Amino acid sequence: MSLSFDPSQKDANARYPKELASRLALHVLTDREWSRGRDMLSVAVAALDGGATVIQLRDKTASTHLGVGPIFPSLGKADAGPPTGVHLLTELAERYAVPLVAIGGITAENVSEVVRAGAAGVAVITAVVYTENITAASRQLQFAVEAARQ
Repeated sequence: MSLSFDPSQKDANARYPKELASRLALHVLTDREWSRGRDMLSVAVAALDGGATVIQLRDKTASTHLGVGPIFPSLGKADAGPPTGVHLLTELAERYAVPLVAIGGITAENVSEVVRAGAAGVAVITAVVYTENITAASRQLQFAVEAARQ
């Protein structure tokens, strides 16, 4: 299904198609501080049961991963700063046990270099959302990440 929107429209009903609006109707962010001692999975399940359409699991008390980048020049974020290259991933992977997630200019063509340098995974914008076929681009990246881990 192709969902598009026109940001120039003032009226939200004209700007977003109903399919997109319904998928984004209720976005719930989990937060341990406000969850009354309940675990995040229980909070997410209860919110989904109640009609939430998007759940963002987050934990401000523990770092589950470290985002590193931009690794390469980035089209998706003009203010990201100069690229660090993969050598920074290698240095960080040698020093820290926390998984590294590389971002910035990551493509299916360069993702194996990034994973071999120490990234546990990658975060992308244009490599997926700017493509004609988002599903195929996602699959291609996932396959490339898995192949690099072999």
